[in-house]
Amino acid sequence: MAATKKSTTELSTAELWKLYKGRVVADACKLYQKGKLKTAEDISNFLAPITKELQDAIAIAMGLGAADPKDKVIDLILEGHSLAKSRTLFKDMTHSAISVAEVKSLIMAHQSEYEQWQQGSLQDRFYPVVYLDAIPISLKEGTTGSSQKNFIYTAIGLNMTGHKELISFLLDPALHDKSVPDFLKTLKQRGLTDPPFFCGSFDGSFDQSMVAEVFPNSNYIPNMKDFISYCVKQSPSDRAPLNKYLTAIYKAKTKRTVNYNIAHISALSFFRFNPPLSMMISYLEKRFIPEVADVLVTVPTALRKLLNEGTTFSENVEQMKTFIKGTGFTEAAQLNTILYLYSQRVLRKKMQRALSNWSTLESELEECPFSKNMLPPQKLN
Repeated sequence: MAATKKSTTELSTAELWKLYKGRVVADACKLYQKGKLKTAEDISNFLAPITKELQDAIAIAMGLGAADPKDKVIDLILEGHSLAKSRTLFKDMTHSAISVAEVKSLIMAHQSEYEQWQQGSLQDRFYPVVYLDAIPISLKEGTTGSSQKNFIYTAIGLNMTGHKELISFLLDPALHDKSVPDFLKTLKQRGLTDPPFFCGSFDGSFDQSMVAEVFPNSNYIPNMKDFISYCVKQSPSDRAPLNKYLTAIYKAKTKRTVNYNIAHISALSFFRFNPPLSMMISYLEKRFIPEVADVLVTVPTALRKLLNEGTTFSENVEQMKTFIKGTGFTEAAQLNTILYLYSQRVLRKKMQRALSNWSTLESELEECPFSKNMLPPQKLN
């Protein structure tokens, strides 16, 4: 099947430059063949007056308008190019060099914009579902320090029109993995109303006790699809039965069904030494049954599937890590500013469409006992 042709508004900055440059070269070749361009000087004179026209065309296509032309280098970084590659592409497009210091200065010029967004009030918003994530990333301490494991904490809310939007994020190398309570408290301080459901990973980055401390009326649902995938990968010899029992737990409509399938998983590990299986059973018995099972079995089908989706932010982890590391930033203010630009220029575009089954989800939210009494009297945009 032939690939769908992109419009100029869908092309990246680098693709646009290649397209426009190719058209100019083609036009120059035609004129040369017709004998209208005979010397290097003729070609130079032909190219000179349209250089600015090409740059303006790229700016218009990228929606940059009268913005600082140098700001285009940020778009190149956000498209996934390394800092060095972005500078090279920028020089190719504009015939002017830009230093590493200038690039960093351009990025940090948006710091106040980020801080204003991060402190914005959430009192007039309501999210029936908020996705929490802790994305691991290794960063160097200082310019010559060793790498340390850090986390990008993110909160993405599903609003009452069926759209996902980024509420907040935090990356602070100084805090390492001690930021979760502060991150949740910041959401509360900004006026976030207790959502019926918080969703996130099963690995302990967030859990019901952490959420309940700050949002006592909310329920935390770990991502069971991720848990199933992780368990099957850790115990490949038991792939088929594990997938069967865990999927049955995920779809269970009674707590009895949950206990029945957990018992089957326990039986699998009874006659063999299998640490991954032991870990699964421990998690299911100590965390899932007391914290999650009572809530999950009452959640309708479409809503349950929604609660176990990944978030748009974490779907682009590798691209995000690439440009964060490529900038060489190590300070919290720098890192959070570049993440803010990513969220506004890349992530927002991915969240423009409402969920296709929002009407069904809205009905299920109104019926579910854990959410129907928490919904606002009228939809908030």
